[in-house]
Formats: sequence, structure tokens, C-alpha cells
Amino acid sequence: MKLLMRRYVALVCLSLLLLVGVVACYFPFVGGGFLFDDHANLNALVFIDGSWQGYWDVIFSNRSGPTGRPVSIASFALQADSWPSRPDDFQFANIVIHAINTVLVFCLLCMILTELKKRNVSGLDRINPMLAAFLLALLWAVHPGQVSSVLYIVQRMNLLAVFFGLLGLCFLTVFLFSSSEERGQGAGWLRSLSLGGVFCLFLVLSVFSKENGILFAGLLLLVYFIIYAPKKPYHNLVKWLTVAVVVGGVFLLAFNIDRVAGWYDARPYTLTERLMTQVVVVLEYFGWFLLPNYKNYYFYHDNYTLVKGWVDYRYLTAICIWLFFFVVARKNTLLQFGIVWFLVSHLLESTMVPLEIVFEHRNYLASIGLVAIFLYGFVMVSARLSHKVATALMFVFIGWTLINYAAVANTWQSREKMVVHWADMNPESIRLLSFKANTLASVGEVGPAKDLFEEIIRRDKQSVYGYLLIMELGCNGLPVEFDWLGFEERVGEARFEIGLTNALSNIVEKKETGLCDSLAIRDVWAVTQMLRNNQNLLKGSASRNYDLIEGRLCLLASDFDCFLQRYQKVAIDTGQHAVLKFLFAAYRERYGDVDAEKYQKTIINKIENN
Repeated sequence: MKLLMRRYVALVCLSLLLLVGVVACYFPFVGGGFLFDDHANLNALVFIDGSWQGYWDVIFSNRSGPTGRPVSIASFALQADSWPSRPDDFQFANIVIHAINTVLVFCLLCMILTELKKRNVSGLDRINPMLAAFLLALLWAVHPGQVSSVLYIVQRMNLLAVFFGLLGLCFLTVFLFSSSEERGQGAGWLRSLSLGGVFCLFLVLSVFSKENGILFAGLLLLVYFIIYAPKKPYHNLVKWLTVAVVVGGVFLLAFNIDRVAGWYDARPYTLTERLMTQVVVVLEYFGWFLLPNYKNYYFYHDNYTLVKGWVDYRYLTAICIWLFFFVVARKNTLLQFGIVWFLVSHLLESTMVPLEIVFEHRNYLASIGLVAIFLYGFVMVSARLSHKVATALMFVFIGWTLINYAAVANTWQSREKMVVHWADMNPESIRLLSFKANTLASVGEVGPAKDLFEEIIRRDKQSVYGYLLIMELGCNGLPVEFDWLGFEERVGEARFEIGLTNALSNIVEKKETGLCDSLAIRDVWAVTQMLRNNQNLLKGSASRNYDLIEGRLCLLASDFDCFLQRYQKVAIDTGQHAVLKFLFAAYRERYGDVDAEKYQKTIINKIENN
């Protein structure tokens, strides 16, 4: 009893140490402000008026994923008073969630290592499971690859998905690893169903934070089959049900492969190219963690070279390395667990979903498997050399990781530091050039910003993005000549680019707030029409976005019927909260409260029927 009490006290003390330590490590690097997708996902917070209806409308109107991610949006809504003036409040909340996740990782690893040690897994006999889990959790928390997941505000969606998923997994793991005497005999099935229900609840909360939360169902099976190794009558039933679900999923995917391929209409690569490239990319993620280097973390990797064919040497080499890993992993449970956890965690974002090719924050959940692989390496060195040498090497690695963590986290303290570091590390990235130019323009350095935008135009002969950014520079009150002839020649053959409608929307927003009087409405309208005339540029939601931009331009030109036609169409098609709010507010200002109420009911009825 005393031994058990000491164990719980140690667990609590180490958990508190992790909580305080992680917060202390991240807090000095708060200050980078809102970036990139933060604005698109959080702009709706301005509509929260303190009423329950206001919160409800914002929480359930997000369109950033198939589920709408209402759990994550609810957490942002609780901080609505801090938008948009106090980004540090949002970052601090992220840090606290990450610190709690670190404790959950610690508890999960502690249980798993204790179970493996009981099973006499090779090399773990000299390991203190609790101390090892503590060091591994700390390594996971302060790895440079986690910085963007914590300090990039909108990545709270990922943090919360992992929080709820780990919470559910820890609950069930406690049950799985407890002895039959501890569980009790009479209520075994009842307790199993109850805990299963708790896990399902946390799984739902995880999925409604971010869709990759569904991966915890697979990770639970991983813990069950690889770590638990049950010898129960229902084990075969679980095994065959798992096989049936996997086979069913493969068949479902096969029958819908054309539909999946269609998701890539708005991407400069095909489904096949992405899948082959991800074989290489996921291996690089593996290397980034085990050989941390701050130079690898520059956020945008839009210039990553795609794998175009089956005979690409990078693809073939990566396949061989993965096969080697699987062969070696068959002989060691710990290595097997780490590799499978890592790969299962990448099943959504690094396979068929048409996301960008590379982002380090996709490793937030996956890297839990990598710390297990790190422990395997420690065990192997300890067995072949000596425990002291292995321990010394481990602390050298943790020290090197902390140095690289500090280097990466330091760049997130301000936008200016990000620009310098990211652009220097990846000078070939068009998106980083654009980020640097926009940052220069925001502080009045219009000339250097225009030079960078022109560099973007020269580099990519099928891109018109640079032209729109130069047009936006004209909103800074300085004369910036727009190359109409060059734009007209290029726009007809331009390829689809993500960000074109965002650039136009920024211009319109500046005109709406009186910050762009030097740019004529007819010029922005002309650019919009030329873009719409190119069918290549109407993929995905681009057509609806052009409708919204034109509607706002119509309103600026005092043509209310033109505005109504475009905004009403998008509102009925999508039901987006921000669109409806803007539409109803404009209608109320034009026709008064009584007519606006009738109009609002009419539109809502059409949306429900649609």
C-alpha cells in the first residue's frame, strides 16, 4: 500500500513539474500575433454579442472542415473579447492545452512502459518506467517540431483533438492494463461498456475539435493488439471486426476513387503524385524528429519537389527504408509500437486528403510514436555499449533538442523574426517571398515589397498572384504602377492558385474601411472579371468567393440590387454565418428592421429547403 501511495505521489509531482516546465518553456516566446488561417477562422468572433444565440451562431457556422469543428470554435469564442487586439491571450491558452497534453502523454507512456516491463520485453529490465516516461514526455513537449502546433493560434484545433483523444485513450488504457482482480468479476462487461462509452464520448469531442481525432480509434486498436496482447475469449472477435472494418474501408475507397481524385482539381498535383510524394515526406518527418535541426522549420514548403513517377530514386529509397523498418520492428514490441503509432497518426493528413504537401505540425500526434522509437534506440545502445554511455548520449540529444527548440521558438516572437528566418532558410518559396513582401508593406517599405512581388511574377510564368499583391500595394497611399498589359497577357493562361481571392478580398476590405481611396472600384472589378473568365481559376470554392467580392464591390458602388443578387446566391448555397450576417445587416440598413425580419425568414427558409 505504501509503495502504491509513493507511486501516485511521484506521478502527481512529475505531472505538476511537466505542467509548470512546459508553460515556462513556451511563455517567453509568445508575441507573434495572428497569422495566415487565424483570420479566416476567427473573424466571425466579432459577431459574438454576449447572447447565447450569438455564441451558437458563431460556434456552428465554421466551414474549416467537414464537421465545422464546433468544440475548437467554442474555445475560441470564450476568448472573443481578446479578438483581434490581444493575440497573446490565445497563444497562452494554446500553451496551457499543450502542457496538459504533455501530462497525458506522460501518463500514457508510463502505463505502456510499465506493462511492457511486466512482459519482460527485451532491454526494458533496467528502465524505470515512470522516469523514462517523464523524460520522453518532456522531449516530446519541447521538440522544435511542436512550436508551430502551439504558437500558431488556429492549431488549437489540433491541440484539442489530441487532448480529448489522449484523455479517452488513457481512461481505457487504465482499464486494459489493470488485472482481472482489480476490475472485479461480476461487473466486467458492464464496466467495459461504460468505459467504452466514455472513450466514444471523448472520441466525438476529439473529432469535433478536428477531424483527425478519428485516428484515436485506430490508436486504441494499436494499444490493444501490440501492447495489451490479450488472451480473452472475445479477442478473436475484436480481431476479425477490425479486419472487416479495414477491408470495408478499402472497398469503399476503391468504389469512390474517382470522387477522391476530383478533390485535387484545386491542387497543382494529382492524387497519385501526392501519395507517392508522401512516402518520402513522412520519412523526412521521421528524420526531422530524430535529428532535430532548426533549419528545417520554416513553415512553408510550397517549393517541395513532387515525386512524378514510380522510378523516382527518392520514392524507391524511401520504400526500401520503410520495408527495413518493418522487418526490424517485428523483433521488438517497443519499436513496433512507435512505428505503427507514427504511421497511423499520418493516415489522414499525409494520404489522400488534398492538403499541402508538407507541414511540420502534422507530427504533433505522430511524434508520440517517435519518442518510443527514441527509447528503443537508447535501449539498443545501452545493451551494446553500456548504460552510462546510453544515458550520456540521451542527455546530449535532449540538450541539442532544447537548443534547436529555442532557436525555432525565438522566431515566433515577432513577425519580423519569422520573415528573416523563414525566408533565409527557404529563399525559393513563393509563399515565403509573399509573406516577406507583405510584412515590408505593412511597415511602409513599399518599394522593397514591390521588388519582391515582381520577383514572384518573374519566377512563375503561369502565376498572377504577384500582380494582385502589387495592386494591393496601391492601397498604401504611394503611387504603384499596375502592369495592365502584362496582367492581361498572363491571366488568360494562368493556372489555379490558392490565395487569389484572398488577395482581392484584402483589397476590397481596405476600400471598405477607407484605406484604399487611390484605387478605383472599376479597376478592381475589371481584374475580378478577367480572373473569372479563366475557367482554370474557378476551382473549388473560388467561384463563390468571386461572387462575394463582386457583391462587396457593388455595395461600394451603391448598386444594392447587384450586391443582393450575388450575396443572396452564396448565402442560400452555403448557409455561412458570416455571409448571412453581412447580408442581413446590409438589408436592414437599406430597408429597416421590419422588412429585414421578413427577408431574413425568407432566406432561412430557402436555406433549409436547399
